[in-house]
Amino acid sequence: MIPCPQDVGGGGIGMDEAGAEGASCTSSLSVAELALLREAGFRPLGMVMGTCVYSIGYQWSAGLSAFGGMGGLGFGQWSAPYYLEEFPCPHLYYHEGSRSGYNFEHYVYSEGFDEAANLALSRLRDEAAARGAHGVAGVRLEIANRAASGEYLELKLLGTALGLAGLAPPPVPFTSWLSGQELIKLLAAGYFPLSLVMVARIVEAVAGCETEQVAFAYQNVEVRQHTRASEATRALVAKALEKAAPAEADALVGVKLERKVHHLAGERILVEMTAVANAVRQLPERPSVAIVPMMRLNDL
Repeated sequence: MIPCPQDVGGGGIGMDEAGAEGASCTSSLSVAELALLREAGFRPLGMVMGTCVYSIGYQWSAGLSAFGGMGGLGFGQWSAPYYLEEFPCPHLYYHEGSRSGYNFEHYVYSEGFDEAANLALSRLRDEAAARGAHGVAGVRLEIANRAASGEYLELKLLGTALGLAGLAPPPVPFTSWLSGQELIKLLAAGYFPLSLVMVARIVEAVAGCETEQVAFAYQNVEVRQHTRASEATRALVAKALEKAAPAEADALVGVKLERKVHHLAGERILVEMTAVANAVRQLPERPSVAIVPMMRLNDL
């Protein structure tokens, strides 16, 4: 039997309904996942979903008033906690049209995504708690209408609520995007899933003389500004993951990073990265979990 850190004993809510004769439930788990989880003592209670449609506000580019307005990129005030990097003109501004390039974070999108993710996750937990679940496994994340600003952002989380017979459900069900097989291996290693963690960050690179000069070069040369945009986006995502993890988490596992580059007019690009991970907590003692070997019949 798998112990849940918050369990205090008693009968599991919803287990009678799920296990009653003639009762059925829907599940997003595969046959192999379902078999392994049932072997470990979990019972599916049904599919649950959390959604959020969120309107992303507008950001007046980087608001480079601190740099004397060079490049004419915007009108807002720049705030120090957000990423901003200048790439000075290699011509030292000696001719007309000389200008620096800038990389900057789309912080309005970052903050909007974080709030939308928290809303969707809380609704997923609420549905699971209403079923008397101990947790949600096999959560799948769908993101639609992603953009840096000015459009709706839609997040959808879909998973299978799970219960443990004979144990009272915790106040907050765990959420895991790991597969059933990965979840069983995680438990066997002495760790318990706490929560799904989702973040997204976007950095825009506005080309200056340096990057435009490289674009018309006839030799092999690194586009340094674009490289830095990718590095900065990854660093922002890593920092955001650590900040979003629950305080009681010992580690983030199963991190999946998705990167997209959107090409805009005038040698401008948007580097977008989305990361999903599972926060886990080490159990005082390793539970007794039997890992059942399985293979497809056509592999024999």
